[in-house]
Amino acid sequence: GRLGGEEFAILLPATSVAAGLAVAERIRETLRQERAYRLPDDVDLRVSIGVTSLGDDDTLERLVSRADRALYTAKAAGRDRATALTANGTEAPASAAMDR
Repeated sequence: GRLGGEEFAILLPATSVAAGLAVAERIRETLRQERAYRLPDDVDLRVSIGVTSLGDDDTLERLVSRADRALYTAKAAGRDRATALTANGTEAPASAAMDR
């Protein structure tokens, strides 16, 4: 669902951070390969994605805040990438996307 502005959220129940990161990478790569409807041919779609998982003591606010931090980490690292933070707030390695 849409969170506001240009931000959207996808909830993946019973999904690890590594599996969520793999989904994010598939979404990112799919968008990269698609031609946007009604956009000129020289306009490419790029997306930065923040991924996290629900911790035992998380509130919805904390969960969204951590996903937002992961998103801004992806943007700061050069955009057009997915970045994940674990429930304890540490960055998950990019190679985790391969550990489906």
